[in-house]
Amino acid sequence: MDPAKAQSLCQLGILIFGILTACCGWGIYHFGEIKAQQLAAETKKESAESRSFSAKMYSALTELGERMPSLDGTWYRQIVASVYSSLEPHAKVTVGPWIPTSDGIRRVDIWVRGNLNGRSTNILIKCIDKPLGVPVTIEEVDAIDSIREDLGVNEAFICSNTGFTEDALSKAARKNIGMIGVLMEEKGEVRPILKSQALSWKYTIKRTQVAFEFLTPQDKEYFTVNNVHLKQLSYLGKPLLNWIGAEVDRMAALGDNEWATAVKISFKRPLDFATIAHVFKVRTVTIDLDATLAWFTNEIVINAQSGIYDYLHRTTRLAPDSSITFTSAIADSWRPIAADSDLVRDFLHPKTKKGVDPKSVFVVVGTLVNRPGKDSSPSPDLNVEIASREVLSKLQPAKDILPENPKPISEKPGTVIDRK
Repeated sequence: MDPAKAQSLCQLGILIFGILTACCGWGIYHFGEIKAQQLAAETKKESAESRSFSAKMYSALTELGERMPSLDGTWYRQIVASVYSSLEPHAKVTVGPWIPTSDGIRRVDIWVRGNLNGRSTNILIKCIDKPLGVPVTIEEVDAIDSIREDLGVNEAFICSNTGFTEDALSKAARKNIGMIGVLMEEKGEVRPILKSQALSWKYTIKRTQVAFEFLTPQDKEYFTVNNVHLKQLSYLGKPLLNWIGAEVDRMAALGDNEWATAVKISFKRPLDFATIAHVFKVRTVTIDLDATLAWFTNEIVINAQSGIYDYLHRTTRLAPDSSITFTSAIADSWRPIAADSDLVRDFLHPKTKKGVDPKSVFVVVGTLVNRPGKDSSPSPDLNVEIASREVLSKLQPAKDILPENPKPISEKPGTVIDRK
C-alpha cells in the first residue's frame, strides 16, 4: 500500500475514535445528571413525607396528651381554666395535658389552643397557689421562661393567687411573660387583689365669677344698673346657671388632668340670654373660679364576679355579664397627702421602669365641692353654639396649688358674683 494512503487512513481512524470518545463522554455526563436529579427528587419527597409525618405525629401526641386525665387537676387550675374559657370562648382550654417537646413530653398546668386575634395561637398558663402572704418570686419566672422555650408557645402567663414580688414583675415585663390573677367573688378560696392604691382629689370652689361680653352698650348698661343676678338668666327657657355648672365640671378635669380656674367661651353668633324683663345679646362668657385642690389616698380591695387582673398593666378584663367591685380596705380611711408627693406625681406624670410601674394607681376618683347650678331643671344645650373655649388660667396640681394670698377677683360691670 502506498505509504501516503496508509497515513491518511490512520489519521481518519484517529479522528473517528476521537468523535466516538467525545460522544461517550457526553452520554455518560447527561446520564449521571438525570440520575442525580431523580435521586434529589426522591430525597426531597422523602424529606417532605418525613416532615409531614413529624407534624402529624406532633399533632396526634398533643391531642392525645390533652385527652389524658389530669393527675393533679387542682381546684385553682380548674377555676383559672373556667375564667379563661369565658374570656376566650373560641379557644380550647385544657387542664394538665402532656405536650411533646424536643426533649420528650411534659405536663403543663393549662394549655390554650385556638385562632385568637386572627392567628393560630398556643398559650401556656402556669398556676401557682401559695399560702396567704407568700407571693410568686423571680425564680418561678425563670422556670416558666425555660419551659416556654422548650414548648415554643406564642404566649406564657403565670397566674398567682397571692400576687408577685417586685423583682418577679420586673423580669416578667422584660421577658414578655404575663402576670395575672383570677377574680371570682363567689369563690372564697380565690383571693381578691388584696390591696391597691387609690387616689382622690377634691376641687373646692370658694367663689364663682361669670362675666359677659354684650353685643350692645345698652345691654351692658341695663345689666349693671339693674344688678342682674346669674340665677335670673335663662336660655330658651332653661336656667343658664345649670349650663355654667356643667362648664365648671369640664374645668375641674380639663385635658390631661389639668384643672382650669378661668375659661373664656366664645359663641358662633350672639345668643339671647333672658330675664323676665329683658333679653341680652351675648358674644362670650368668661367663668373665673377661686378654687383649691386637695389630694387624698386610700387602700382598696379589688374583686369581680369573673375576670382576670393584669399585674403588669394594672388592668382588669371581665368575663361577659360580669362587673368589678372596689371596697375600702378600712372604711372612711381616706387620708390627705401632699400635692408634691410621689403618688400624685406618678399619677400626673407616669414613668415606667422596665415596663413596670409599681406605684401606678388603679383607681382615681374626684369630688367637686360647691359646684354652681343646683337647680333640678334641665340644663340648656349650648355646645352646638360654642365656637371655642380658651383656658386663661389653671391650677398646678403637682406644685403649690395656689399662692398664700391669691389676687382678688374684681367686680366689673357685666360681672355676676356667685358667692358660696
